[in-house]
Amino acid sequence: MFLRLRLRWLRWFFLLSVTLYLTVACGVTSPQQPSASSESSVESQSCRQVQHAMGETCVPVGPQRVITLDPGSLGNAIALGIQPIGGVALGDELPDYLQPKTTELELLGHPNQPSLEKITRVRPDLILTDTRADLYEKLQAIAPTVASEDWLEPGAEPLWKRDLKLHGEALNKSEQAQQLLSDYDRRTQDFQQQMGDRLQQTQVSVVNFRADHVRIYLKDSFAGTILADAGLSRPTAQDKTGFVERISLETIPQLDADVMFLIVSDPAETKTLDQFTSSPLWNRLDVVKQDRVYLVSADTWINGWNILGVQQVLDDLFNHMVPESADA
Repeated sequence: MFLRLRLRWLRWFFLLSVTLYLTVACGVTSPQQPSASSESSVESQSCRQVQHAMGETCVPVGPQRVITLDPGSLGNAIALGIQPIGGVALGDELPDYLQPKTTELELLGHPNQPSLEKITRVRPDLILTDTRADLYEKLQAIAPTVASEDWLEPGAEPLWKRDLKLHGEALNKSEQAQQLLSDYDRRTQDFQQQMGDRLQQTQVSVVNFRADHVRIYLKDSFAGTILADAGLSRPTAQDKTGFVERISLETIPQLDADVMFLIVSDPAETKTLDQFTSSPLWNRLDVVKQDRVYLVSADTWINGWNILGVQQVLDDLFNHMVPESADA
């Protein structure tokens, strides 16, 4: 009797074990290779497609090692809360208005000739640059590269505004970029209100003295677009589409205005400046007689091309034209 019960118990135990084994075996599936669609999904989550001047690039969602190869992208990145690890400079160091805002930034050469060796060494995960057809493929081989336009038809949206929007998209900071533009609009409107009736009666001339010639800046220049947004009018010779024009000693009268912003590109080269300012025609200008000629920086008024440079130009307008303002 005891033996039969034991055999019956063993038989039931065996059947139960087999059943459990088959159940577990059926529930386990063999590992599968990820499908093409799942791989694509993972890739789309780790980078974003950005359209730019040289095509389309998949950029990191949260780039950590950004380098900038033109003054515009450097200033915009900083304004958007990103500290680039590398950048370029026209001289041996960054412009004064950018230096205090950067930390541990390695210089990678001149904007016209960045060092590919240095760029490779700093291991960027995103490169922001202007249009460089000759270098783009080499840069793209190092890291995802986004290129901004370097030329637009006169009358189009200012390049610096388009660049800020592009850099905001590339850095996943589009909302911040739009806020910076909104802040800019608020300041230009504030300037107009503080100028009051004087706004419609004030013409502004922008003159650049270079080593071998003199330029006037027109409506589509960097400074020209800011003056237009501020509601300021220009002398007839400067109130036209385009970027710059050269002038001669004989055409000095075209420089006259209510206010002149004077830019000396190279303070060490003053031959042209001395030649013009010693001319009787210069001394007959009303703006000179009224002592309304103000020296401003080439780094911002000519080479700014970023929202931080824009803010500096606005600072100059407030400081020189409405000095009583709280914004001055």
